[in-house]
Amino acid sequence: MNSPRANLAPALEATLGGSRVLSDPASLASYAVDEIIPSVVAIPASAEEVAEIVRFAALEKLSLIPSGARTKL
Repeated sequence: MNSPRANLAPALEATLGGSRVLSDPASLASYAVDEIIPSVVAIPASAEEVAEIVRFAALEKLSLIPSGARTKL
């Protein structure tokens, strides 16, 4: 049985495109916060895409960690 988390990447890819959604373990490890590795990383290119990601996360009851250019949380 697939967990809801398994469907995160495809759902975000539908909005952002595959090149701006990271889901492979090697890439995700570099985005760890306090040693917690995210299930998926989304890289929006516009304010509208950010809004869509927030909307998606709210509907799915997911936590977000926003980061601007990966310099600060």
